[in-house]
Amino acid sequence: REALTNVARHAKAARADVCVKAGPHCVVCSIRDDGVGIDLARLAPGNGKRGMGLVEIYERVAALGGVLRIDRDTPHGTALTVEIPLEG
Repeated sequence: REALTNVARHAKAARADVCVKAGPHCVVCSIRDDGVGIDLARLAPGNGKRGMGLVEIYERVAALGGVLRIDRDTPHGTALTVEIPLEG
């Protein structure tokens, strides 16, 4: 939800695609938008400019033992992918 809120508030996107896949060992959720893109330098630890929404997403994913990846999409837009392991 937070990632989609960020798209609506900041991306100036015409479209956002959400994909959720469940496998035997993990669940992967990806959100791609066609907006203005994200300045990846803002995400560097210690620069003091990280958005609180992204920090909260990172903390929630980390608490579940997962991985968060944020990439600038080509030619524009942003792709956010979350991978959460399933306990077996």
